[in-house]
Amino acid sequence: MSNSNPQSQPHKLTPDSNSVQSYLNILQGVIARMANNSASCKTWCISLVSAILVVLALVVQKTFWSLKLKKQ
Repeated sequence: MSNSNPQSQPHKLTPDSNSVQSYLNILQGVIARMANNSASCKTWCISLVSAILVVLALVVQKTFWSLKLKKQ
């Protein structure tokens, strides 16, 4: 028994088919969101590291001045 129904046979996927194009659009959206999130994380990281360095510099400066005043 051969199955001659054209709907039961698998479709040939080509780069121009609608399903391939919609899948590629989904992937493109995912990659764009990942790139946006990565840039946002890098911005936050730079801000946090800068804030930590400022606080550290203030603590070191305060410690330095308190030691200098004790020696006098």
